[in-house]
Amino acid sequence: MTDAPRPVISDDEVARLPLSAGRADLMEQIMSTPVLDHSATTSTDRPRRRWPAVAASAAAVALVAAAPLLLRDGTPAPAGPAGSTGQPAPAGADVPGTPGATGAAVTGPFGWLAVEGWRATYVAERNVSYTGPAGDLEITRYDADAYPGYVADRAEVPLVGEVDLLGRTSDLRAYGSTDHAVMRSPQDGSFIEVRGSGMDEAAFRDLLAGVRLTDEATFAEALPESVVTPAEVRSTMEGMLEGVETPPGFDLDDVEVTGYNTRYHVGAPLTAAVTCGWVAVYAEAAASDDDAADDAAVSAMRASRDWPVLREMAPQGDWSPWIWQVGDDMAAGRDPQRIAESSGC
Repeated sequence: MTDAPRPVISDDEVARLPLSAGRADLMEQIMSTPVLDHSATTSTDRPRRRWPAVAASAAAVALVAAAPLLLRDGTPAPAGPAGSTGQPAPAGADVPGTPGATGAAVTGPFGWLAVEGWRATYVAERNVSYTGPAGDLEITRYDADAYPGYVADRAEVPLVGEVDLLGRTSDLRAYGSTDHAVMRSPQDGSFIEVRGSGMDEAAFRDLLAGVRLTDEATFAEALPESVVTPAEVRSTMEGMLEGVETPPGFDLDDVEVTGYNTRYHVGAPLTAAVTCGWVAVYAEAAASDDDAADDAAVSAMRASRDWPVLREMAPQGDWSPWIWQVGDDMAAGRDPQRIAESSGC
């Protein structure tokens, strides 16, 4: 038996996934787990092996951590925002913080950051990408406790000077003549990094002067129509469940999706929750010799190859094959413990 190749995710991309530090550690453990045999059986005489019971969480946080939430363009899925003060900061002033409010400083979706003259092309909670006349710009927010590690990592990138970013003097570093980045030191539990490509240092400095705090309405106006807003999340998930058989006890209220996201980043936690629910049924059926429940779980996950939401997501990234592999492993009668560990359920 040979292991199929797994997607490779860099340390930097792992850090930008929607994980707390603890879940990031979990991801590293899961990604180091040997992948199960990728052969699948579709025979009605599927082997029925009895395995020890295993706890599988329908919340599916671990599955989201384990699987590659990378789009085909290599864009990672970052983590969730808080809110916003809704007020722009005066030029040159430090960004005020309001702990506990819906949107303190840069603890919101980049503090509801706007870039003058630029329109967002991609958004997923902590990550927003813009395309403008001068090139491409990406703004990412990280938790404050990750700052020392990022500073140490970025120290290897040539320092070319200092620049003002939202009222704070910050180091400007150059990955190349047309690729620059700057990090703003932590405030109110988070920090941001701005990276621009396709422009020289002078153009990047000019662009940074146009990065400002704004209100949520202005932030939302700069997003493409394809972005799912917080108000649209529930109805979007309900639509995505069309053609999807959910496990017993499945509750859409347990699926947590915050902030503004692409449909891909709404579909991932939703299908993770469904998948982990069926993995739990499969494990319980194996422990109790419940053939009917076993058949129901296997049938539901085998049908995942026809779920409209996964077919929609498949051309955009590697999430759908990850889910389909879980179904293949269940159909092959494999150990629920190994399935749960490899999927992160």
